[in-house]
Amino acid sequence: MQEVGNAVTVRGAYKKYGSDVVLLGLDLTVGDGTIYGLLGPSGCGKTTLLRSIVGLMRLDAGEIYVKAGRKNNVGYMPQELGLYEHMDIVETFHYFGKLYGMKQEDVYDQSQDLVEFLELPGYDRLVGSLSSGQQRRLSFAVAIIHNPDLLILDEPTVGLDPILSAAIWDRLLLMASNQQKTIILTTHYIEEARKADVIGLMRDGVLLAEQSPTTLMVSQGCDSLEESFLMLSQQQESSRVIQSQGMPKEHIPENHKEVRSSLFDSTTFWNSDRFIAQLLKNIKWYRTNLHILAVLIFLPPAIAFIIQFQLNNNILDNLSLAVVSPELPEGQATCSTLQRTGCNSGGRPFTCRFIDFLTNSSLGIVVYDDLKEARMAARKNKVWGVLHFNEMYTDALTDRINFDLFSNNNTVVNASFIDVYMDMSNMLISTALITEMFEDVRSMIQGMLEECGLNPKIFDIPLQKMPPVYGSNNPTFLEFAIPGILCAVSFCMPVIYGIGAIMFERAIGLERSFVAGLTKFEVVSSHFVSQMVIAVLQELLMFFVFYRVYNNPHEGKMYLTFLLLLLVQLLGTFFAHVVAISHATERSAMTTGFGFVQILSIVGGIMWPVEGMHGILRNIVWAIPMLPAVEAYRAIVMRDWNISHPVVFKGFLSTSVWTVIFLVMAIVLSRRKKFAL
Repeated sequence: MQEVGNAVTVRGAYKKYGSDVVLLGLDLTVGDGTIYGLLGPSGCGKTTLLRSIVGLMRLDAGEIYVKAGRKNNVGYMPQELGLYEHMDIVETFHYFGKLYGMKQEDVYDQSQDLVEFLELPGYDRLVGSLSSGQQRRLSFAVAIIHNPDLLILDEPTVGLDPILSAAIWDRLLLMASNQQKTIILTTHYIEEARKADVIGLMRDGVLLAEQSPTTLMVSQGCDSLEESFLMLSQQQESSRVIQSQGMPKEHIPENHKEVRSSLFDSTTFWNSDRFIAQLLKNIKWYRTNLHILAVLIFLPPAIAFIIQFQLNNNILDNLSLAVVSPELPEGQATCSTLQRTGCNSGGRPFTCRFIDFLTNSSLGIVVYDDLKEARMAARKNKVWGVLHFNEMYTDALTDRINFDLFSNNNTVVNASFIDVYMDMSNMLISTALITEMFEDVRSMIQGMLEECGLNPKIFDIPLQKMPPVYGSNNPTFLEFAIPGILCAVSFCMPVIYGIGAIMFERAIGLERSFVAGLTKFEVVSSHFVSQMVIAVLQELLMFFVFYRVYNNPHEGKMYLTFLLLLLVQLLGTFFAHVVAISHATERSAMTTGFGFVQILSIVGGIMWPVEGMHGILRNIVWAIPMLPAVEAYRAIVMRDWNISHPVVFKGFLSTSVWTVIFLVMAIVLSRRKKFAL
């Protein structure tokens, strides 16, 4: 459809949102080199019509022809300003100038003229520091900086000083008459539209009239446009038929197809100038918000330091055990006044020998006279356990060592045992304490056997530790936790950044940028590049803390683990895009994102091995994002397995597959109008 002499032609435009009809078979004709004033109450479909003309949305049916042809030949000023508050005025001009494909010197020349004409403040003023009127003037300047053939303005003079509003109208009239520019604008100031060449009065999705202001008033016998509009509205109401009340689905042509504006861009998918403009805009945001950038970069290594401080210390430090022993009439002072002599006790009870070993293990010892009192101390959490020694402990142990280590005398055997009453409410602490006590008893008895000229291995169970296949004979919980922590942080940080970045773009509004030719791919890719740079810095710093500062074991190839964490970062990035696109508010998106991260932290093998999970869960967690990556990381770090090993390969494959899944979901959701950026 192309009509000679017309800049914009719309025929049979239908558009509905759910059951609400916005455009009802609307026809619109805008002549070349004219100013077209589109008037109508809020909600009548003006903005929808303009957004359809510039290609921001599809019609349900109808045809649209735009003579301007190229997107960068259209200037668009939406109701929402679509300006970035962290950029200054000159940066704003250069940003949109790049989107329009302008040369830098042309942007400079045009911006000088517009700053003077629109009485804008200094170039270095941030957009966020401008008044609402100044921001609106800047928005108008951005719309015309590239000297477009078609200018579409949605409420350009609202909130402006009358003198400046008149100056803008003079500028528009000059552009239309001298430069043959076509201008379509909407306004709530009906009488202001008298200056337009043609008036389109719009109500309930249709045009009531499309005439020059003078012709319209004469035809209605009125002295003002407002009266003319009122009369046409009354006529519409009186002649309205039942079928035109609402928009039943069957009234839309059955053979219709979704229609976009005829505007096109020769580089619809990718343009380096537009991408660089987006990237520079992101960099400017980081420069303006250095505190947020610092948090993004230094929070992961800070977490690494905290984890190292927390998990690398001796869990027995500052813990206390109660000792109840009739052999210590003066309490612990009994041990300090007596000296240990060879194989025999020499008057120094063996209780003191055991206390020596416990003290060397950084355990605090509190001596109680009464077992009941000691157990009450354990109940009040003053001590973590009670060691109760028999009054014959030293004699019984001496008899067993000197005469019969494997005695059948129940009295002697029972007297040589230590009764232990433990607080078992904390599995980690109680297990560590019991293990330490077993080791101390073993060391004490073996030492006594050796002093008595006996083979100390007599006391050992017939099990001997040999060099391990993987790892060490004394593994720590920190070694187990580091892979899961690194993967969790690598996934979580992009979720925080990604959701925030997309929600930021949606809050600003990308309409005018999309009209200028910017694509969603360029928006996402610019944030992706920013995130990957931050991701590399995060991982380098975490690796530095864990493997250089604290020298935690890393047996495998460092580049493999680094690459695996980058894949996890990538997974988190596209997951964040899916969450952000599919939620209306940042709060709901963050809630979903962090909820998902918490679930992964619980079932992702981060703090508990997969082998210890329930059989049902153990069979399905391998299909959950991040768990295979955690296991692959452990296999590389602790076992030096290569990518050819099934466990490592599964980690890389699973992470890559989930990344592709989330990428496809993000693309599908972003193409749906409901989830548009």
